[in-house]
Amino acid sequence: MMETIAIYWEPIIKTYGLFRSRGLVLLSKLIPPEALADVGRRLADGGFERQPEIALISAAAASDGSLRLSVVVHPDVTGSLSAFDTLWKQIAAIDEASRTVDLLYFQGPHFGDRFGIAHAVQSDLACIGLIPLLLVCSASSVYIVLPSGTLDRAAAALSRSFQHPSDDVTP
Repeated sequence: MMETIAIYWEPIIKTYGLFRSRGLVLLSKLIPPEALADVGRRLADGGFERQPEIALISAAAASDGSLRLSVVVHPDVTGSLSAFDTLWKQIAAIDEASRTVDLLYFQGPHFGDRFGIAHAVQSDLACIGLIPLLLVCSASSVYIVLPSGTLDRAAAALSRSFQHPSDDVTP
Protein backbone atom coordinates (compact mmCIF):
# COMPACT_ATOMS: atom_id res chain seq x y z
CA MET A 1 0.00 0.00 0.00
CA MET A 2 1.28 3.47 -0.83
CA GLU A 3 0.40 6.59 1.14
CA THR A 4 0.63 10.13 -0.12
CA ILE A 5 2.01 12.50 2.47
CA ALA A 6 1.38 16.21 2.12
CA ILE A 7 3.56 18.85 3.72
CA TYR A 8 2.07 22.26 4.35
CA TRP A 9 3.71 25.10 6.20
CA GLU A 10 2.64 28.53 7.32
CA PRO A 11 3.78 30.49 10.39
CA ILE A 12 0.37 30.21 12.07
CA ILE A 13 -1.88 27.37 10.90
CA LYS A 14 -5.39 28.59 10.10
CA THR A 15 -8.46 26.63 11.17
CA TYR A 16 -12.22 26.96 10.76
CA GLY A 17 -12.83 27.15 14.50
CA LEU A 18 -12.12 25.41 17.76
CA PHE A 19 -14.81 23.13 19.18
CA ARG A 20 -14.96 21.96 22.80
CA SER A 21 -16.85 19.18 24.56
CA ARG A 22 -16.52 18.53 28.29
CA GLY A 23 -17.44 15.63 30.51
CA LEU A 24 -17.29 12.85 27.93
CA VAL A 25 -16.19 9.30 28.67
CA LEU A 26 -13.26 7.56 26.98
CA LEU A 27 -13.67 3.79 26.77
CA SER A 28 -10.48 1.99 25.73
CA LYS A 29 -10.74 -1.73 25.09
CA LEU A 30 -8.67 -4.47 23.55
CA ILE A 31 -10.90 -6.40 21.14
CA PRO A 32 -9.93 -10.04 20.48
CA PRO A 33 -9.41 -10.96 16.80
CA GLU A 34 -12.41 -13.32 16.74
CA ALA A 35 -14.75 -10.47 17.79
CA LEU A 36 -13.61 -7.87 15.24
CA ALA A 37 -16.31 -8.65 12.65
CA ASP A 38 -19.10 -8.45 15.23
CA VAL A 39 -17.84 -5.16 16.66
CA GLY A 40 -17.43 -3.70 13.17
CA ARG A 41 -20.97 -4.68 12.21
CA ARG A 42 -22.48 -3.18 15.34
CA LEU A 43 -20.60 0.08 14.97
CA ALA A 44 -21.43 0.34 11.26
CA ASP A 45 -25.13 -0.49 11.38
CA GLY A 46 -26.10 0.61 14.87
CA GLY A 47 -26.60 -2.93 16.15
CA PHE A 48 -27.27 -1.73 19.69
CA GLU A 49 -30.46 -2.10 21.69
CA ARG A 50 -30.16 1.62 22.52
CA GLN A 51 -28.07 3.72 20.16
CA PRO A 52 -25.17 5.44 21.96
CA GLU A 53 -24.10 8.97 21.09
CA ILE A 54 -20.51 8.62 19.91
CA ALA A 55 -18.21 11.64 19.67
CA LEU A 56 -15.13 9.81 18.34
CA ILE A 57 -13.92 6.32 17.48
CA SER A 58 -10.27 5.46 16.95
CA ALA A 59 -8.68 2.06 16.39
CA ALA A 60 -5.14 0.75 16.17
CA ALA A 61 -3.81 -2.75 15.59
CA ALA A 62 -2.13 -4.39 18.57
CA SER A 63 0.89 -6.66 18.15
CA ASP A 64 -1.11 -9.80 19.01
CA GLY A 65 -3.68 -9.30 16.23
CA SER A 66 -6.29 -7.74 18.47
CA LEU A 67 -7.64 -4.24 18.02
CA ARG A 68 -7.17 -1.41 20.50
CA LEU A 69 -10.48 0.45 20.24
CA SER A 70 -11.00 3.86 21.81
CA VAL A 71 -14.53 5.24 21.88
CA VAL A 72 -15.49 8.65 23.26
CA VAL A 73 -19.17 8.83 24.21
CA HIS A 74 -21.58 11.36 25.68
CA PRO A 75 -22.52 9.81 29.06
CA ASP A 76 -25.55 12.04 29.59
CA VAL A 77 -27.31 10.53 26.56
CA THR A 78 -29.54 7.71 27.77
CA GLY A 79 -28.01 4.36 27.01
CA SER A 80 -24.58 5.47 25.72
CA LEU A 81 -22.55 3.74 28.41
CA SER A 82 -24.87 0.77 28.94
CA ALA A 83 -24.90 0.02 25.19
CA PHE A 84 -21.14 -0.41 25.23
CA ASP A 85 -21.11 -2.26 28.56
CA THR A 86 -23.35 -4.91 26.99
CA LEU A 87 -21.17 -5.15 23.87
CA TRP A 88 -17.93 -5.48 25.87
CA LYS A 89 -19.37 -8.35 27.93
CA GLN A 90 -20.66 -10.18 24.84
CA ILE A 91 -17.29 -10.15 23.09
CA ALA A 92 -15.02 -10.55 26.14
CA ALA A 93 -13.22 -7.26 25.51
CA ILE A 94 -10.26 -6.57 27.78
CA ASP A 95 -10.70 -3.33 29.70
CA GLU A 96 -7.81 -0.94 29.28
CA ALA A 97 -9.32 2.28 30.62
CA SER A 98 -12.52 4.18 31.20
CA ARG A 99 -12.30 7.77 32.31
CA THR A 100 -13.93 11.16 32.08
CA VAL A 101 -12.31 13.32 29.40
CA ASP A 102 -12.63 16.54 27.45
CA LEU A 103 -12.50 16.73 23.65
CA LEU A 104 -11.02 19.55 21.62
CA TYR A 105 -11.37 19.42 17.85
CA PHE A 106 -10.93 21.58 14.80
CA GLN A 107 -10.82 21.46 11.02
CA GLY A 108 -8.60 23.22 8.52
CA PRO A 109 -8.29 23.60 4.77
CA HIS A 110 -4.85 21.98 4.50
CA PHE A 111 -4.70 19.16 7.00
CA GLY A 112 -3.57 16.55 4.50
CA ASP A 113 -0.31 17.11 6.39
CA ARG A 114 -1.45 14.98 9.33
CA PHE A 115 2.07 14.40 10.63
CA GLY A 116 3.01 18.07 10.66
CA ILE A 117 -0.30 19.06 12.24
CA ALA A 118 0.03 16.32 14.89
CA HIS A 119 3.57 17.49 15.63
CA ALA A 120 2.40 21.09 16.05
CA VAL A 121 -0.36 19.98 18.45
CA GLN A 122 2.04 17.81 20.49
CA SER A 123 4.64 20.59 20.64
CA ASP A 124 2.14 23.21 21.82
CA LEU A 125 0.74 20.92 24.51
CA ALA A 126 4.22 19.81 25.63
CA CYS A 127 5.04 23.46 26.37
CA ILE A 128 2.51 23.34 29.20
CA GLY A 129 3.36 19.78 30.25
CA LEU A 130 0.15 18.30 28.87
CA ILE A 131 0.09 14.95 27.07
CA PRO A 132 -3.12 14.14 25.18
CA LEU A 133 -4.73 10.80 25.95
CA LEU A 134 -5.53 10.38 22.27
CA LEU A 135 -4.69 12.46 19.19
CA VAL A 136 -6.54 11.63 15.98
CA CYS A 137 -5.80 13.36 12.67
CA SER A 138 -8.06 12.45 9.78
CA ALA A 139 -8.01 14.34 6.47
CA SER A 140 -8.92 17.90 7.47
CA SER A 141 -9.92 17.18 11.10
CA VAL A 142 -7.96 16.99 14.35
CA TYR A 143 -9.40 15.48 17.54
CA ILE A 144 -7.58 15.81 20.86
CA VAL A 145 -8.81 13.77 23.83
CA LEU A 146 -7.60 15.36 27.05
CA PRO A 147 -7.76 14.60 30.76
CA SER A 148 -10.88 16.14 32.26
CA GLY A 149 -10.39 19.74 33.35
CA THR A 150 -7.49 20.56 31.01
CA LEU A 151 -9.46 21.74 27.99
CA ASP A 152 -9.07 25.50 28.51
CA ARG A 153 -5.32 25.25 29.15
CA ALA A 154 -4.93 23.10 26.02
CA ALA A 155 -6.96 25.50 23.88
CA ALA A 156 -4.82 28.43 25.05
CA ALA A 157 -1.60 26.49 24.36
CA LEU A 158 -2.67 25.72 20.79
CA SER A 159 -2.69 29.44 20.00
CA ARG A 160 1.10 29.21 19.63
CA SER A 161 0.74 27.38 16.31
CA PHE A 162 -2.94 27.63 15.35
CA GLN A 163 -5.25 30.52 14.52
CA HIS A 164 -8.94 29.94 15.23
CA PRO A 165 -11.80 32.31 14.48
CA SER A 166 -12.57 34.21 17.68
CA ASP A 167 -16.02 32.66 18.06
CA ASP A 168 -15.02 29.37 19.72
CA VAL A 169 -17.94 26.96 19.74
CA THR A 170 -19.11 24.64 22.50
CA PRO A 171 -21.56 22.16 20.98
